Amino acid sequence: MKNFFVKHLTKIVVIGIAFVSLTIAGVNFLVSRVQYNNYLVQYEKNAEEIRASFPALPEEVLFDNEYIAYDEAGEKVASSKSEYKNSLILYARDASVAPLSTDKAQEYKKMDGDDSKLAEYITGLDRMGGAITFTIKTESYGLSDIEIGLRNNWRNNAGVYQEIENLTDKIKIQVNKLELKTEKLSLSTDRDGFQSLIFKDTFLIRGENTITLTTSAYNDTDSKNDCLYIMPDIRNLTVISDVDFAQPE
Repeated sequence: MKNFFVKHLTKIVVIGIAFVSLTIAGVNFLVSRVQYNNYLVQYEKNAEEIRASFPALPEEVLFDNEYIAYDEAGEKVASSKSEYKNSLILYARDASVAPLSTDKAQEYKKMDGDDSKLAEYITGLDRMGGAITFTIKTESYGLSDIEIGLRNNWRNNAGVYQEIENLTDKIKIQVNKLELKTEKLSLSTDRDGFQSLIFKDTFLIRGENTITLTTSAYNDTDSKNDCLYIMPDIRNLTVISDVDFAQPE
């Protein structure tokens, strides 16, 4: 046996060294693999944080008056078609209004026979123009469905309401300063209630998000009622999302 080990000592040493080397290489590989996986996790996290700071337009825009239902007082979302859960209702008085003329600025009116919080709306910006901005403050980021309650207020010289054949051809709509364009999305002449303009799967960044509606097209109906622009009546903006909304100050 002694002669065997002496005779094969070199081979035994080489095999031992090879085994140790393979073991060290294997350990280094596992350590490197773990470090690489940790790097990938951190990289994705950093990339997601960066992506979360950039606004994006809604995936889809449509009219759907049955998308959201409210309780009788207009204070809560009773039901919705949205897959998201948290809700926030911003009313007419919650919006920031910037009229182009302080002499003929916005007015706040109420629907007849409606005592709910959703009865009040903004009107009158069609006379001289201006902008309405709703601000959504969040503590996290993610997707949301947004409803804007609006009603056609565009009449011709005979007092007949005119259909707005494509909404963004007449008014400018911005989501976090990105301009939204619709195709063949018309606001009808229905005045019985407010219609629901839905922004589906709208990305909300962490912090302050703004939805702005601005007069952009002149009234071309030869109206004599001193309305230079086209601007629907605006009632509310409702957000349904899984993000955490910031508590009002």
